[in-house]
Amino acid sequence: MLTSSKRGLGIAAGAVILYTAAFYAAPLTGVSEILGQPLRRGQVFQYLFIPDEIIRSWFGNGGSWSLADRLPPFAVACAVIMTAWAAGDLAMRLVGVGSLCGRKERLVLATAVGLNLYSTAVLILGLFGLIGSRTPLFLLSAGIWFVALAFRARGWKGIGGKKGVAKPVEEPQVAEHPTYWGGNWLLGPVIVGLLILLLGVLPPVDFDVREYHLQAPKEFYQAGKIDFLPHNVYANMPLGVEMQALGAMALSRDVLTGALAGKIVIAFFGLILIAAVYVVADKWGGKSRAIASSLVVASTPWVIQVSAAGLNDVAFAVYCFLAFYAMTHAWEQLGHSPPAPRAHNVGLPHSLSIPRAALAWLALAGYLAGAAASCKYTGLIYSLAPLTALLWMRSPLWRNRQAMMASVVFFAGIGLGGGAWYVKNAVLCGNPTYPLLYRFFDGEGWDEQKNDRWTRVHSPPDDSPSSLVRDVGRVTLTSDWLGPLLWPFALVSLTFRGEKNASYKYLWVMIAWLLFAWWSLTHRIDRFWLPLIPFVAVAAGDGLHLMADSRRWRWVGYAAVVPALFLNVLISSAGICSYNRILAPLRELWDDPNRIGEVHLMLNRMWPNQFSGRLLAVGDAAVFDLQMPVLYATCFDDQPWDTLTRNRSPREIHAALRQAGIGCVFVNWAEIARYRSPGNYGFTGEAKPEQFHNLVRARVLIPVLMPRRSPGEVFQVNTDYDKRATDERRRER
Repeated sequence: MLTSSKRGLGIAAGAVILYTAAFYAAPLTGVSEILGQPLRRGQVFQYLFIPDEIIRSWFGNGGSWSLADRLPPFAVACAVIMTAWAAGDLAMRLVGVGSLCGRKERLVLATAVGLNLYSTAVLILGLFGLIGSRTPLFLLSAGIWFVALAFRARGWKGIGGKKGVAKPVEEPQVAEHPTYWGGNWLLGPVIVGLLILLLGVLPPVDFDVREYHLQAPKEFYQAGKIDFLPHNVYANMPLGVEMQALGAMALSRDVLTGALAGKIVIAFFGLILIAAVYVVADKWGGKSRAIASSLVVASTPWVIQVSAAGLNDVAFAVYCFLAFYAMTHAWEQLGHSPPAPRAHNVGLPHSLSIPRAALAWLALAGYLAGAAASCKYTGLIYSLAPLTALLWMRSPLWRNRQAMMASVVFFAGIGLGGGAWYVKNAVLCGNPTYPLLYRFFDGEGWDEQKNDRWTRVHSPPDDSPSSLVRDVGRVTLTSDWLGPLLWPFALVSLTFRGEKNASYKYLWVMIAWLLFAWWSLTHRIDRFWLPLIPFVAVAAGDGLHLMADSRRWRWVGYAAVVPALFLNVLISSAGICSYNRILAPLRELWDDPNRIGEVHLMLNRMWPNQFSGRLLAVGDAAVFDLQMPVLYATCFDDQPWDTLTRNRSPREIHAALRQAGIGCVFVNWAEIARYRSPGNYGFTGEAKPEQFHNLVRARVLIPVLMPRRSPGEVFQVNTDYDKRATDERRRER
């Protein structure tokens, strides 16, 4: 029974009010540092009084605007998403899950499955050197649609649609209150979804996106194949989500259009997350709870910020969440399987007595867990590990044939979902988890010193009780882009929900595991706990819906949801923390110095008029927007500058630069200083200002006049150096 007593209502309402007051009083740390003064969350509502200024910031210079230039990347992104959905729907029919789902459930699952199938196909084409042309992807897409439409025309429902297959067990649902969270409230998630897409089509701003999320696909496309990149360690990790950008580049035959299309597909995962939470909450508690849960996700700024930026964390959260959901279906089916046969009667026919529906859901759960592992290595601990534990908990006598069959199907799904990335690394790098587990597998271009530095900066920084308290406070209250509905209403659900079915119990098991794994096994950056959001959102939606017979509790919910939605939309659309020029012409945004920096803009304009050949970037790895060929390295990799200059005279350095085709050198001293600062990643290079000044005096390099407050220096390689050196030798004679 759900408590609706006055005492329970008063405690719940009081706790929510106290938390909400503390939430809006907390400052936005990142924005406050930029402004030089505290900006509290509650102060963001001041922007409601300057709507004209907000709208003006959406436009380009002089009020210019354009939406037509968004159509090409949107068209490519839609083609990718629709083809992925067709592939996912076909795969679910083949496995037998398609006929076990409702329409909305199948749509969400098929889209998520299909996007990973499409990503894997792009990876395989790239490994065989077939990604430099659009023809292979066109043929692949045409084949997917042909088979999908043929099956639909014949009305084939797949294995799961055959007669006699067990149907999923329906959990009892609590009584609905349609007027509590009605369909009109879906306007909030719709507005947030539209904002995600409008921001998602903008050129990238985030450092990681310009360093490898889009830079790695750009390099693969320009090379025409996927290969080991010794200068970018991140490009050699699983890039399941980033393959959408590579495929889009091949389809559009253009890096910039493909990059934006891929970024739109990545942003689309934000919409999938909202829909996934809706579907799961609807399945477990009805439409009103589903709407409440989707409102919780839509009011969480992290979802917009990460999705629109082009980062892969929301996609990762989608796969972790849906893998768990599929496992709950398998869990129920396994609980209704026939008893295991006696040992002396065990035979092949009896070993298959596990319901086919359970096997189908296990295959899907494994595939989605593998998809999570194809996004990030943390998928192995965030999804694969807990789901394996849940599976074996359901089959305590896991040595019998039925349990072994279930395990084989589950792990086969994992291999299909993400195994290709680990095989690729084993072949190209010699280490399936490159650069992790170096002491077990070694790895191309990696060494003990790099491994020690990598391990140090990617390990939990501090295990003290004070650190635990601080980090718990950060996750539950002070993290900049946290939503105000997540934790208070989730804890209301945990505390006041009288009946706790298996699904909700293991929802909280997953929440506890993800918190533990984030704090004890990662370096605790905020984005790494984002997979918590859908799990907590379902619980929070349940909390919003509890005590629904109380008008007072309803108004507590309404009073919490409305400002939460306004806060999220304001943070994302007013330019407080994000690049919000959603109506400016793209041609202007690609050259916007506020986005890429004055130095990168200057270098693009210098090439090829002032210098030809390649640019050598020292300390700067966010090079996606540079238009010329670039030689660079991340802070963990061997620096090309050191390779070209170490133990060489000025004349030898000049010869090495010319032989490497270097026409210009950019040294980002600000980035080097940041890497070398205490507690940061460190920097493998040995670059020092004195070295460059000596090369200027030796006429090897020619300094370029830089903008004020430049983060570094630009030097052209002296093309007359050999002639001047020859003239000097003649004069000496």
